Amino acid sequence: EVFERVPFDGILGLAFPKMSANGVTPFFDNIIQQKVLKNNEFAFYFSPDNPSANAVFWGGVDSAFHDGPIEYFKVVDPYYWALKLRSFQIDGKQLLGTDKLEGASLVEEGGEMRFPKAIVDTGTTFFTAESGMFQEVMQHLKAAPCKSMTDRSHPEILFRLENSAGEARDFKLSHADYMASSGDEPDAQCSPAFMEINIPQQHGPGMILGEVFLRKYFSVYDRGDGVPESARVGFARASHGEATNSRLKSLTGQQPAFRTG
Repeated sequence: EVFERVPFDGILGLAFPKMSANGVTPFFDNIIQQKVLKNNEFAFYFSPDNPSANAVFWGGVDSAFHDGPIEYFKVVDPYYWALKLRSFQIDGKQLLGTDKLEGASLVEEGGEMRFPKAIVDTGTTFFTAESGMFQEVMQHLKAAPCKSMTDRSHPEILFRLENSAGEARDFKLSHADYMASSGDEPDAQCSPAFMEINIPQQHGPGMILGEVFLRKYFSVYDRGDGVPESARVGFARASHGEATNSRLKSLTGQQPAFRTG
C-alpha cells in the first residue's frame, strides 16, 4: 500500500539483524561479511533546502560535508541505532531523561528502571515523542504564523546524549530548525516537526531523531568489527552552501538528477 501512495521503488533497511524479518541477513551485514568496504560504515548528508542534494557515503566519510571533528556515541540497543538519551528539554525544562532536573523521568518496568534512548533514523522525517510526552511537547511548541515566531514564543530544544566516553554532549535546535513551514510568505504557517510514535516497550522509552535533526548534524553509522554490540554513531555539524553543493556535483559526475536550484 505504501508503494501506491509514495513515489519510490523500495526500502533499503540499514538496521541490525535483530530487526530483520524472517531471519534474513540484512543488506549491510552482507556487505560486512563480504569485506567489500575499507571501513564497515556509512554516512548520511541531508541538504536543508534541496531534496536532490542529499547523499549517502559507503565505507568512509568526506570531510567536505561536515564542520569540525566527528564525535562518536555508543549504540546501547542494537535493534535500532539507539543512543543513550540523558535529557530532552524545552527551554531548560526536562521532559524526558535521567539527569536530575525538574521533570526528570525514568520508566519502571517490572521493578527495572529503563533509561531513555534517542533512535537515529534516516527514514523518519520528523522528531517523535511517545504518548503523553507528545501532548506536552505540543503544549510548549504551538503552531503559529512563521513570521510571528520568536525565541521566546518558541524556545530552544535540547537533546543531551552520552558519548562513547560516557560524557554528556548537548545538541541544541532553534525554532528555525524544529518548526516546519507550509504555504508561501508572508502567510506561511509553522508547526512543530514532531510526530506521536510509541517505541516498542522492550526498546523504549525513546524518541526518534529523524531528518530534521540530521539536516543540522552529519551522521556516521559505524559497525566497527561487524559485531552489533560494537556499533556507534558519529555526529558533526553539517556543512551547507555552494562549496558543499559543488563537491557533491563533482562526486556524482554531473548526474541529471542533481540540481542546484
